[in-house]
Amino acid sequence: MARIAASAAPNQAVVSIGNAVVLVLAARALDPAPFGVFASVQLVLLFCVGVANAAVLMPVLLDRTADPTRPVAELRTVVLVCGGVSGTVVALLALPTSGDVRAGVLAVAVTLPGSLFWDAVRMHYLGRSAYRKLLPGDAVAFVVATVWVAVAVALHLGLFVAACGLGVGPTVAALTVLPPWSRRWTRWERRWPLRVTANLAGDYLISTGLDQALTLLTAVFLSATVLGGFRLAQTTMGPINALALAVSLTVLPQMRDLERSAAGKLRWVSWRFGWIAVLALVIGGALTLVPVPLGQSVLGPSWAIAAPVVLPVAVFAAASAFGRAATRTMVTSGASRALVTWRAIIAPVVAAVSVLVLLRHDLVLYSWTAAGLVTASTMLLFVVAARVRE
Repeated sequence: MARIAASAAPNQAVVSIGNAVVLVLAARALDPAPFGVFASVQLVLLFCVGVANAAVLMPVLLDRTADPTRPVAELRTVVLVCGGVSGTVVALLALPTSGDVRAGVLAVAVTLPGSLFWDAVRMHYLGRSAYRKLLPGDAVAFVVATVWVAVAVALHLGLFVAACGLGVGPTVAALTVLPPWSRRWTRWERRWPLRVTANLAGDYLISTGLDQALTLLTAVFLSATVLGGFRLAQTTMGPINALALAVSLTVLPQMRDLERSAAGKLRWVSWRFGWIAVLALVIGGALTLVPVPLGQSVLGPSWAIAAPVVLPVAVFAAASAFGRAATRTMVTSGASRALVTWRAIIAPVVAAVSVLVLLRHDLVLYSWTAAGLVTASTMLLFVVAARVRE
């Protein structure tokens, strides 16, 4: 526990739990249709922040010429410009829309710049392992977003105001911890590592980004209402994902020091993720037995959509936990390139099959297909990881 407390795990747990709490608050107060738009806004923000993190922030922080103790001014400039330009473009896209869709698109436009800037601030502190100094900022983002959304839905201020809470929390946290006008920002004055940017951005898009994009496609092929229910089911696995991330961050430095073969490392780390996978299946099975009216009274009316898919979502989470074991083995065994190659091969297959299933307009079928695909890919990845030669 001391090792976990000294890592970034508490920070990531606050972020993951905060996202889940905000989503549940909205689900309880909003009807399924507007809640679906709210969930879409949150997912779009997570996707954009993830792409910016991989393409803009990580390449600089991984460069040894960057001073880890000083925030890089170029990152501040890039994320603010990208956030402003992207927000403007998204706002223009809202013009031909109406109703809840327009409210959701405008909410993305308003919240995107602050969300991107807060992620830049977070990456500076994470990059120099200042986890405890960052934790108050993560707490501020969580509290402000939660209070904002709770007040907005309680006073019936509308979908746009409620969704803006997703960006108000990060913005307030950024201004509290490291505002853009701070003199601590220091120029890096180096050529941008474009090759590293391309590799990291590509790796994100064919892994986490692909899962997020396919979830967003449920709004296109089915409806935003269905996406809301699907996201609510995924939120029930929020504690599981937080635990998996905490264990992942904790075992990584230990695995680097292990004097074992890749197969030995895989066996060692699989035990640590195995109990998380079992817990995910237990939670999913238990939630499946909960009567829908009872679930709706606790998690809102969208639970009627979430209930039939909570078990396949749990299977997906369990397989993903084991997937972390395989990926950490490959990363610490000098097989990062093989990992990216594997993902590049499997991603088009996953995308094609998922889209074909979505054309059937059946969320339950899609959920089980996604769970089956991630389970199969994880099993194959285990075979690849066990055969890595350091």
